[in-house]
Amino acid sequence: MADETSIKQMLVKIVQECTKPTRIEEGVITKRKPLAVTLVNDKKMKLSQTDLILPERLEKEGALETGDKVNLLVCNNGKIYYVLDKS
Repeated sequence: MADETSIKQMLVKIVQECTKPTRIEEGVITKRKPLAVTLVNDKKMKLSQTDLILPERLEKEGALETGDKVNLLVCNNGKIYYVLDKS
């Protein structure tokens, strides 16, 4: 049940911060520590830990590994990327 609260809080934060239309992108974890993600549709777009917001349930050790694909919610004209879950 705690995850539902975290997801709800994350979605509320997304709605509050997003002023432009959002979209979903797929990314690949290229490095775990520090976290780095490359977009599947744009290999030149490399996201660092400062670009990403990771839910608490995915911050746990072993939840995400190098090579895992993740769904990203893109907000604020591509300035904020929320990691929703593994693809």
